[in-house]
Amino acid sequence: MSEEVVELTETELADLIERQARSVVGGLVDNKINEALAPYAKKQTNYGGLVKSGGNRPVETTQLPKGARFAQAVRALARAGGIRSQALNEAKRMGNDAVAKALSSSSFTGGGALIEGEIAAEVIELLRPLSVVRQISPRVVRAAKGTLTFPKITTGATASYSTENADIAASEPEFGQVIMSAKKLAGLVPLSNDLLRFDGAADVDQIVIADLVEELAKVEDENFLRGQGVEGGPKGLRHWAPTANLITQTGTTAADVETDLGNAELALEGADIRMRSPFWVMNPRTKNYLFNLRDTNGNLAFPEMRSRSGGLNPILRGKPVLVSTGIPINLGGGTESEIYLVDGNEVILGEVEGVTVDVSSDASYSVSGSSVSAFQRDQTLIRAILHHDLSMRHPEGVAVITGSTLGA
Repeated sequence: MSEEVVELTETELADLIERQARSVVGGLVDNKINEALAPYAKKQTNYGGLVKSGGNRPVETTQLPKGARFAQAVRALARAGGIRSQALNEAKRMGNDAVAKALSSSSFTGGGALIEGEIAAEVIELLRPLSVVRQISPRVVRAAKGTLTFPKITTGATASYSTENADIAASEPEFGQVIMSAKKLAGLVPLSNDLLRFDGAADVDQIVIADLVEELAKVEDENFLRGQGVEGGPKGLRHWAPTANLITQTGTTAADVETDLGNAELALEGADIRMRSPFWVMNPRTKNYLFNLRDTNGNLAFPEMRSRSGGLNPILRGKPVLVSTGIPINLGGGTESEIYLVDGNEVILGEVEGVTVDVSSDASYSVSGSSVSAFQRDQTLIRAILHHDLSMRHPEGVAVITGSTLGA
């Protein structure tokens, strides 16, 4: 059989050679690039069941944003109506083995589950930057059975100089007890069933976790700061402060404010509080007043408050300032607030591990005093419950400037 001969012009031959050369070189370059990138290649992410491999078998997931796995567990519970078997199927369908494993080991209730381990711990991590009291670096202890008792020194041992052959004065410390019992914090958030049905999980999960965490942080701060320790809630810093550490505002001038702040510092230092982790905590109104306060010469009274960009968490007399609306501005005659100075090293936060999640599409909730039906609005109510308590190693570790009208 004779071979067919194709005649090419000089230009066509040059084009053919160039295409072949590019193909060969391109393949070599692609191989080199792939080899170079191989150590850094990410595993394919199956976020919320959007990506599947090998039929219904989920692919291995990459590291998700904090709280995403908890949000997926909540969505699985909501879709399943709190039924264990269906919730596990939903978690598997989402393609997240960690969520399925967490639910399989959870204690299910009549419409929800107690979620423990790393997934539940992520909720606490997300609370930390939103909760003022968690930001002051309290001592966190685990209350495994809901109660915690530990000793504290009420009167320390004494030491003294002695002459030769003289008896050394004997002394021993006296101990008291700090007793903590878990208080129940419940956050209730209505979610649209359209969101729960939607599989574009990246955005949906962020909405779910953000709504839950923000509600929990808001209520937690209000009680950790000013809770009276009644009706099942914790006693907050305001009511841990001893009477001697309650300082009435003397005035609003720069000199007056300096005096009040100095008295708050003296209250702690005079009680031998080491000030290892001192913070000021105040309402945003108070912070803004101090931020702009000037002395009689027109100079900024506290220029160090502007040492950080935008005045976020500024410094006041060498100590960070944290703001929270958990400290009201309508106390006293309706315009008063408070300023706290607290050593976080003296604050103890006792926590019971795990977050209880309950779901219901039939329950009702209250909005501005009116009852709203989740069923009628095509919503699912998500209730997240934490158990914890707040205490002080030494109550002298917090001082409160009361009757503050700064900025009013």
